[in-house]
Amino acid sequence: MISKIFYVFPIPAILDWGLEKFVSYKGNNATRFTSGFILGISYILLWTKFIKNPFDIEVWLIGFIYAIIVYFIIKYSSMRASYLG
Repeated sequence: MISKIFYVFPIPAILDWGLEKFVSYKGNNATRFTSGFILGISYILLWTKFIKNPFDIEVWLIGFIYAIIVYFIIKYSSMRASYLG
């Protein structure tokens, strides 16, 4: 159950951030607060798991997956900005 939280809870925050970068979507404070709160729960649980066992492969895998997603969002966003600007 908890391992599903690690994969699912960060998705709203990444979607909110990614939509603001790519589309003319403008989030509001309630959306940011809610997605950030959910993301914070996931971070707390992930850090707890990491502190208990720093060599847990799932912790590193989750970090790697989300780092790759964020990398591509930033890369696409900068490519789009240079193309439009």
